[in-house]
Amino acid sequence: MHLSQAAATTDSFWPGSLDGWIGILGDSTTFLIAIVGLSLWIRGRNPVVSFALRNDRRRTIGAVLTSRGYGRITTRRACRTAAERLVLGQRALTVATELRWIDETARDHRLPVPVALHGIGGEPSDDLQRLSTAYRAFAHRLKARGLLGGGTAPILAEQADVAARTGEYLMAQAMFAMGTTTADARGSFAIGIPARSTQLRLEHVRIGEGPGQGIDDIAVSHLAERLVFPDTFAETLCRADGIEPMPLPLRGEADRRLLEQRLSGKFFDGTLPSLRGTVRQRDPASGWVRLHLVLAEAAYSAVMATHNVGDRGIGRRRDELSGAARVLTLSCLPVTSDEQIIVVRRSAHVRTGEGQWAVGVNGNLEMRPRFGISLDRDPHGIPDPRLAIVREAAEELGVDLSEQPLEILGISQFDSDQEVAVSILLTACRVSLTAAELAARGRYSHATEGRWESDGAILAVPVPTDIASVESLLRWTLTAPDHQPHLTSALVALTYPRLMEEMNGDADAAHDYLRKLATSSPASSPPPGITEMSSRR
Repeated sequence: MHLSQAAATTDSFWPGSLDGWIGILGDSTTFLIAIVGLSLWIRGRNPVVSFALRNDRRRTIGAVLTSRGYGRITTRRACRTAAERLVLGQRALTVATELRWIDETARDHRLPVPVALHGIGGEPSDDLQRLSTAYRAFAHRLKARGLLGGGTAPILAEQADVAARTGEYLMAQAMFAMGTTTADARGSFAIGIPARSTQLRLEHVRIGEGPGQGIDDIAVSHLAERLVFPDTFAETLCRADGIEPMPLPLRGEADRRLLEQRLSGKFFDGTLPSLRGTVRQRDPASGWVRLHLVLAEAAYSAVMATHNVGDRGIGRRRDELSGAARVLTLSCLPVTSDEQIIVVRRSAHVRTGEGQWAVGVNGNLEMRPRFGISLDRDPHGIPDPRLAIVREAAEELGVDLSEQPLEILGISQFDSDQEVAVSILLTACRVSLTAAELAARGRYSHATEGRWESDGAILAVPVPTDIASVESLLRWTLTAPDHQPHLTSALVALTYPRLMEEMNGDADAAHDYLRKLATSSPASSPPPGITEMSSRR
């Protein structure tokens, strides 16, 4: 080809006028818009995704709700709201969020909550199975959507995964609901302790060492509502957290000033668990028995005002306290490899029980995130007392319990000269350390969250091996003036199976024996073999 021909060919490729350039620019812009639009469609930023989240939920889960008498308009609105909140980033993608959505929908329909116990208006096991099937169908419909149905959108894939896991969770709840049992009355009893003006009420305590005679596991249903005082910082937190505030009345302006004075600059107004109920359940397929806890939330200020006596709260007398916050605390008795029960002495800095002997691990379940503390939630996003106990053990003793199974001892509620109507989840745990090794781990306790709780003094108490040592241990804790109710409750629950064995299963005889010990003369000395150590050396 001649050079003149090549130049002519090149000249003919480029537009010869402004209109030609404008045409090329317009075609390029159209092409880019199409590419961007297709990309956004594939990524899920299109109306089809919102429609899929809304419509697929309504056709699966919504169909179960309407079959139980929920209004179609109400159900449609609930499904639309769930989809809109998810698209706008106002709704987390967790199993706990799905359970909360069902609970809120049930509450709007004036039905009992939580769904994991009560279902949605019919037979609980049937409701839970049907909801489980519906969630699996919801997941399948989302996964089956093609390109034009928004099937490549990450948000649909994430929702499908959560829906599938919610279906699995609900099926497990359905199995336990099929075999729901009541607690054995032999594991429920009260003991008065005159030495400390304390009344203990124990429930769900193990009645023996055999299968089915204790609690194998814990389940939690979390109600998204928080007990607070109106016009306080705690109520502001409710709005920030999207939690329903449950107002508690204060008796006049004087109470409000006292509450603000005792909290301001001195104590946090965090969020603690509020125990709404307990149910003992058995899975008929596996034989496992679990303790199902129904937990709501309570502001620390609500706990102080309704549980704490005198200036430990806001100045009310013991007979004026309602216990309305229904606070739940946690305790764990560590048992070392050399068969020693670890008991610690509370420091002078704590709000209650200062200077008293307590269980090795004491604490609370963190119900909302706060600076410096991890949230005690399982992979489903549900509050988990076991995680809280592991965290508290690391903070207070510098010990890792994450690989150790917890033994559930039961539930205790107590009234004392310092607090009223406080509930305790009682547990024990085997550790692979000796008592001396565990005491040495105290140097690794948390400087802020752990060391202020204990003054460093530790008692290593031998595990009782016969009825004589059981009696010596129980007399000591039931008559000692300086034992926290948590410790006494835990030691009674720990030794109760051995006591029942000695009484040939006669619960009345065992209870009378405990009450007699509590009213007897104080032990002249602690049980033999106790060693006192320090975790600060």
